[in-house]
Amino acid sequence: MNPKGVAPLGRLKPRRIIASGASQSAGRLTTYYNSIQPLANLFDGFILLVSGGTTRQDLDVPVFRLLSETEVAISGFVGAPIQADSETLRVWQVAGAAHADRTFLDANAGAAARDGVPTTDPATCGRPAGSEVRFAHVVNQAHQLLVRWIRFGSAPPASPAIELIGDAPPRMIARDELRLALGGIRIADLEVPTALNTGTNTGPAFCVLFGTHIPFEPATLDMLYPNRRTYVKQVELTVLQNLLDGFIGIDDALTTIVDALLSDVGR
Repeated sequence: MNPKGVAPLGRLKPRRIIASGASQSAGRLTTYYNSIQPLANLFDGFILLVSGGTTRQDLDVPVFRLLSETEVAISGFVGAPIQADSETLRVWQVAGAAHADRTFLDANAGAAARDGVPTTDPATCGRPAGSEVRFAHVVNQAHQLLVRWIRFGSAPPASPAIELIGDAPPRMIARDELRLALGGIRIADLEVPTALNTGTNTGPAFCVLFGTHIPFEPATLDMLYPNRRTYVKQVELTVLQNLLDGFIGIDDALTTIVDALLSDVGR
């Protein structure tokens, strides 16, 4: 509470302080929120990424929890309920996203090689690893909405739940004919698919967290998108709906559309 020495902000005085963590760090931040935040009252909001757990509901500090398909699958399998939204909690579930997706794996490989840290080789997983659903686009929007929530008390929209099959654990994620998850927040990477992206995988060690990415065969792409206009139009409509629903921001929306225009799908 009273740090000494280096002043990383110089003379700047923060207006809002947000605590953010992913995976194990998010689990520890959940403990902090429940036990320390009421005493210290240091943070104005919390973002908890790819981690389960529950937060107490008697504080007035907003919490944003973002789950990939991986956490939902694990939760359904072991029967751990996902905490419901409240006045101070939003839980978003992103279909097709993975706990440790392709963006993470690419960054982690470089850092691990640099530092000599042993990691799980994605090539040893049961299926091609690394979902390419851009979970980060939804996370970016969550940060923006959390700031608005803190400043104005305007709660973010609720997320649809990823669908599960069965009434008791182990429950599996419901999937369509392309084996894509049903329900949840559906950004264009999943809703207008060019590959099988999931939050699940098999294999040694951390493979279960890497998700799956398997490009569709040309025949499948031709069936889904008989021409380029069909593909680009579907991406544009999905992006517009995501924007209207409040699940992505304008910058990431434009990135998605530009990527579709530059792709070879439907050519």
